[in-house]
Amino acid sequence: MATSPASSGASARMRAVETGTTSEAASSARSGGIDVVSNADKAKRQRAVGSLAHVASTALRRKNVVIKGLVASIVFLFLSAGAVKLTKKILFHVDVKGACDQVAPEARVAILLAGSPRAFNRTHCSFAKHVVQPLRLRGHPVDVYFSSTETLTTERERRDAEHALKQLETDHDVAWTLVDVASRGMPEPCVANLRKRYPGSKRMAVDVVRLDPVGEGESDDASSVKQESPDVIRDFLKTRRARAAADASRKHAGKTHEWIIVADPANAYGDDVPVDALCAVPGGRRAHFPWVKQKGGVNDLFAMGAPAGIAELIDLYAALCPEDSSIRDTVAADTATGGGVLGAIGTNLQGMLQSGEIQTKTASAKKTRDKPSIANTIPHGVDSTERLVSWHMRKRHVLVDTGALRRFVPFTTPVDRNTRLDDRAWPNLKLGRSAFNPSQARFDEIVQDVETCG
Repeated sequence: MATSPASSGASARMRAVETGTTSEAASSARSGGIDVVSNADKAKRQRAVGSLAHVASTALRRKNVVIKGLVASIVFLFLSAGAVKLTKKILFHVDVKGACDQVAPEARVAILLAGSPRAFNRTHCSFAKHVVQPLRLRGHPVDVYFSSTETLTTERERRDAEHALKQLETDHDVAWTLVDVASRGMPEPCVANLRKRYPGSKRMAVDVVRLDPVGEGESDDASSVKQESPDVIRDFLKTRRARAAADASRKHAGKTHEWIIVADPANAYGDDVPVDALCAVPGGRRAHFPWVKQKGGVNDLFAMGAPAGIAELIDLYAALCPEDSSIRDTVAADTATGGGVLGAIGTNLQGMLQSGEIQTKTASAKKTRDKPSIANTIPHGVDSTERLVSWHMRKRHVLVDTGALRRFVPFTTPVDRNTRLDDRAWPNLKLGRSAFNPSQARFDEIVQDVETCG
């Protein structure tokens, strides 16, 4: 059948509509061989588009899985946070919203220092600048109770120990009391009991020496220094014992303190203590500790909180050494100027203060001495002083908070003036120079403050 040019053009236009490309249809009408090539290109393009669609669809499905996983993770985190807050409310009596009562500026603050007076002679400038001064500027009256882990039997030893405290009194109107706890030897049954829990204590020694160089490895005599192989168990108990003696002196003074700070006198600081964090939760069972730590426990080189929470930290010694009665049965004698020195902390209260209150305390102390030491109940995973403190605080239902002191870093200073804080062999140098050091102060300035303090 003959086909008219008009019908041929119409069929070409129909092909153009079907393919969606009028130019290709017109060219195929003029040359029949090119139509086959155009169909091949079209099929190739369709295969390419189909492949891309498949890849896009697959990628989209995988993306949805990732998104679903992220959403599930976020939901899980929110649920976990809610569970943690509920746990805090039930176990630690902390309000779910984190509400707390701000400590009034006129509230009296106690600072308990337990350690080496020789080290404090190097760090008291840093201590006054970054701990005492912010408190005084806010309006808080400050009482310092210093319990020495070195014997103060001679006049020169006492004079050297009092030097830094008298300067604090002059510059910042601080009342102070100096307690000599080292004059009484450590109760050996207590030391042996804890040593039995850590036989050899070599691994524990490595953890503690870097973080908690109590008295720089000194013996009870304080004249012989054994930095190479310190008696970690004895040094640890000696410092906690001195801390308990400082608190006993505080209680005997009869002053009411709404906030208590516990610190090692060998600490040097570069940041001011956050006075805006002086906030007590209902019940007071919260203690603030530095965020920086070694073994995932609690760094108690510095701590602060309401009396209820800090009391549990101090009572760690009584829990480890319930047989030691020299702390509870002693009294510190304040001088007329506000400072005081107790040369023999083991002096018994009997014959000194005959009152019903003292007799009640003595009877209570006798009941406490009948309790066994917790040394035998320490879990095997508690292999450092930090973890021991953390375990004790958790057992006593005290909330450990490291948020307020996240950037507040205590740097342990050598007792020996011939050793600098930035000596390559000194452990704190690595922390001070580290890019992960949370302190906002320059480490070189901290070192300079220590070296120029007199």
